[in-house]
Amino acid sequence: MTCRLHFFPHCGGALVVVVGGTERTYMPDITTPFLLTVRGGDRMRLRGNHHEPQSLSFVTALTDVVFTRRLAATTSAPVTVSLVAHCDAAGEEKINGRCFTIATHSFATPAVANLSEEREEEEAAVVVLRSPIVLTSSGPVHSLEVRCAETKRGGPSRGHTTADAKFYAATMHGMQRTALTRAQVNLLRAADNKTRRK
Repeated sequence: MTCRLHFFPHCGGALVVVVGGTERTYMPDITTPFLLTVRGGDRMRLRGNHHEPQSLSFVTALTDVVFTRRLAATTSAPVTVSLVAHCDAAGEEKINGRCFTIATHSFATPAVANLSEEREEEEAAVVVLRSPIVLTSSGPVHSLEVRCAETKRGGPSRGHTTADAKFYAATMHGMQRTALTRAQVNLLRAADNKTRRK
């Protein structure tokens, strides 16, 4: 039996379905645009460790990535910025980890920023993914990292992160479906009741 539930603020709580004498509870979910920025050199966890309870259940479909560079960057060499996904690994792979690159972009030698302007200038490049990359709270990808490598003669120097990594970033765009927790449902129910009384 397949059950699908879309959340409406006035519906109240979870949907309880009895299948073959077994009671199953389905929490409401909401679908929203997804926008997340990770700075160069940073790594963001999508879920906790295996022994930690999962507090948020989500499914995210990434459609494009925007790479940006603040023009205050001072490196004289081109820099390749990559959005890397780290996955669960077993056996020998567990030592070095297992990962794959979602998207990458190479910035040429930085242009000179207009210092007379009050706001800081940025250079941006959009990478549209050929097909959506799906990330989930219970999937094999446990974290995302933005790597910034200076390009030397013969190609990027692997493992070498530019000192100006903080001036680079990757912003992910897409859609996310998030299952609401009981606490969130109760808050929305209380807010809905308060609105109805007005």
